[in-house]
Amino acid sequence: SMPNLLIEIEEPVVKPLLQKLSLGTALDAGCGTGRYSNFLQSIGHKVTGVDLSEEMLVQARNRNKNVNFIQGNLTKLPLDNESFDLVICSLALTHFQQTDKVLTELSRVVRPEGHIILSDIHPWLVELGGQAEFRDKDGKLGYVTNYVHWHNEYINDFHKLNLKLIQCLEPMLEAKHVELAQQGFNLSKKTVSAALQGLPLALIWVLEKA
Repeated sequence: SMPNLLIEIEEPVVKPLLQKLSLGTALDAGCGTGRYSNFLQSIGHKVTGVDLSEEMLVQARNRNKNVNFIQGNLTKLPLDNESFDLVICSLALTHFQQTDKVLTELSRVVRPEGHIILSDIHPWLVELGGQAEFRDKDGKLGYVTNYVHWHNEYINDFHKLNLKLIQCLEPMLEAKHVELAQQGFNLSKKTVSAALQGLPLALIWVLEKA
């Protein structure tokens, strides 16, 4: 429900990537309230969404009755081997201290020649203290822990899992994002623009399973 700068930068890049792929069965891993589940279903995929949070899934089910939303951990997905043509995992891997277990599971459930799309907060921003914000029931501001995962960590995992790297994208903060980026800082637009404009805020990987 809160404005999200990262989503504003990530989504316009990821959605066209998804639209280019053939229709089939799709998994939204770490689906939350169903942001990408709904999009995938709307363009013709048969979609399953998995998330650890039952509270998130309640909202997701209320929004879309045509998606199979199930509770599960990304490190041990309750899904069969090679059961999806497409897997997306958006803005979730940064919350895991290590990526290898999740990537192993994503690779396990996608079919040969199927695709995996990963997106997340850029590691440099995590290193500088970028965190996912939320407000609790009393309105107090809190943060979800993010962990730094540099490019080499991802690439080494991809190699071990025999995942072919098709594309790596690093969408940047543009002038149109500055006002949103300014929220939460007691800084002028000029200062925020000078500090952040032109820097990548998201990291997106497109992979194919060999």
